[in-house]
Amino acid sequence: PVTSSEPTTPLVSRNGDGDQPIGADQHSLDQSIPHQNQPTQSNSTTDYPFLTSHFSNRATLFNTRRSQSTATTSTKMAGSLKVGDTIPSGTFSYIPYTPELSSPTVCGNAIDLKSDQWKGKKIVLFGVPACSANHLPAYIKKADELKSKGISGIYCIASNDAFVMSGWGRLLGSNEHVEMISDSTLKWLEEAGLTVDLTAHGLGKRGTRFALVIDDLKVTYVGIEESPGSVSVSGVDAVLPKL
Repeated sequence: PVTSSEPTTPLVSRNGDGDQPIGADQHSLDQSIPHQNQPTQSNSTTDYPFLTSHFSNRATLFNTRRSQSTATTSTKMAGSLKVGDTIPSGTFSYIPYTPELSSPTVCGNAIDLKSDQWKGKKIVLFGVPACSANHLPAYIKKADELKSKGISGIYCIASNDAFVMSGWGRLLGSNEHVEMISDSTLKWLEEAGLTVDLTAHGLGKRGTRFALVIDDLKVTYVGIEESPGSVSVSGVDAVLPKL
């Protein structure tokens, strides 16, 4: 048989830490590099810093630059509605709830709602600058309790269009409990002094977070949050004792 005259020294890997014969410690190599059929498991969001950053930014959306937000809100509050005021006249847009809207494929038709329709009625109107896990759901949960105290209508208002408001409300189950109304031009909210500039947070100008009790078009309770990310004086538990 033909034999090779080349040396039989094993191939080596030069990795800067000395010469390591290839195959000399294959077990260590196997343990250090995960196989495709052996996925690694993350035990912490620190393994994904972009996720940590994303949720951290979301969680502190209204808490960052607190002094700036408070100053903006204080400036806005100077012209806000107060107890005893007659609310501005305005026209809103909304999609009345019907059983057909329980299907996510049904859109509904937006119609006008004029503030004059509240004449002779006692209603609760609360506003949101963005979604909230604590604000709207609590009003939905305690809608019957509010109505047992003489409230004939509960309305959630924001600068989103009527279709977004309807979809959001249906997702949370507002249905016949809370009407989701839109002031997409901010006309009424600005006249009422209930807007806040969140441009510093990438959200632009919006309605702030507040609650009003309105009796025959006159304000009997005002709760405007110092920080639009908080729910205290505008929450249902603050409104109920005032009825």
